[in-house]
Amino acid sequence: MGKMDKRRFLFYNVVGGVIWTFSVTLAAYYVGKRIPHLDRYIIFLVIMAVVVTSGTVLIELIRSPARRREIVDALRTEMKYLFKRS
Repeated sequence: MGKMDKRRFLFYNVVGGVIWTFSVTLAAYYVGKRIPHLDRYIIFLVIMAVVVTSGTVLIELIRSPARRREIVDALRTEMKYLFKRS
C-alpha cells in the first residue's frame, strides 16, 4: 500500500469507504431491528470488540520476538518512504 500509486490508492480508499459506510449502516439497522433493547448492551459490545481485537495483536507481538522485529523493520521502511524529501 505504501508504494502504491496515489491515484489508485485514492480510488480504492474512496470505494472502500463508501462500501464500508453503507454495509455497516445497513448491518446496524438490521441488527437493531432484530434485537430488542440493543442500546442497553452497545457500550459493553464495543468495549469487548476493542479488547478482543487489540488483545490478539498484543498477544502475537509478545509471543514472537521475530515478528516484532519484522513489524518494526516494516514500519521503519514505510516511514522512510512516506516522509522522504522530494
